[in-house]
Amino acid sequence: MNSLSHFEKIAKKSKRKHTIKTAIYAALLATLFLGLAVKGLVELTSKNGRRILERYEFLNHIAYPNMFYKNYYFNASGLFSGEFQSNRVKNIDGIEVPFEPMKVKYSLTQISSHDSTSWGLWDSKNTGVYSQGQQLKIPVFYNINHSYTDEVDPEVTQDLNVIQKMPNQAVEVAVTFDKPYTYSEIQKMVPKNVLVNWYWIGSKSQFDTTAFAMDNTLGVMGDDEGRLSPSTFKQFRHHLKKGSQSLWLDSSYGSDGEKWVRIKDEAKTYVKTNKTLKDATFSGIVISGRSENLAKMKDRDWIFASNIGQSVQIQPYHQLTK
Repeated sequence: MNSLSHFEKIAKKSKRKHTIKTAIYAALLATLFLGLAVKGLVELTSKNGRRILERYEFLNHIAYPNMFYKNYYFNASGLFSGEFQSNRVKNIDGIEVPFEPMKVKYSLTQISSHDSTSWGLWDSKNTGVYSQGQQLKIPVFYNINHSYTDEVDPEVTQDLNVIQKMPNQAVEVAVTFDKPYTYSEIQKMVPKNVLVNWYWIGSKSQFDTTAFAMDNTLGVMGDDEGRLSPSTFKQFRHHLKKGSQSLWLDSSYGSDGEKWVRIKDEAKTYVKTNKTLKDATFSGIVISGRSENLAKMKDRDWIFASNIGQSVQIQPYHQLTK
């Protein structure tokens, strides 16, 4: 009996050790699996944030009239959430003027599809568009294929007529042409003392393009002197083609009773019909310069509309491009 009792004690002790080891191993495995799961979910969240950055960087090659970013960063608000932020500026004749910063939230299960700051709001008189945050003036282009006769249509502005009332300021203006012009023609049309910042591809639709968000307004940025090179245009076409084949330009515009406009189709059509810089045409430009220089352009017969964007008081320390 004593011998059996002794063996029973040994067996029970061994069983307890085995149970403890099993529990420890199970806890370690559970901790490992939990850590791997958390790591995977954090990586998925980060991937959603990187998708925002990837789309934003891409669209800066083909959209956002006269706008570029100075920096960008991610602000994590938790393990599975955060916000992508970018500080942006505009070039107004060589003066960098801040624009609305971009802020897009992301999480494990949700990623914003668009930059909400790219949508502007019309003023009460339907003559100007302003950003939703800081109420900064956004220059807009008009579609010469649209009639602009309905009560809901915005007014076709001729803001170059009022620039003479803005002395000693550098001003940004979106100019819509009366018809598409080639790059070489535009260089001859615009005075040498005015900077061409950005070239708009226009629209083949009959939709009111003033309603396009900034990230759906397609065009190409000029260099510091406002010029385009054949290689720059080639790269622009490459990005347009890529955008037309992706979800990045999947936005559509329209209303009941009219044909909807797909931004990717606008890009595809332009790529198809504009092969080289020599032959390519543009439907408008963003220009900037001293108010007195811009005011002299008000009677040009090739201007269908002109709409002021941001402006800045010229200071003695400013070095203007033109």
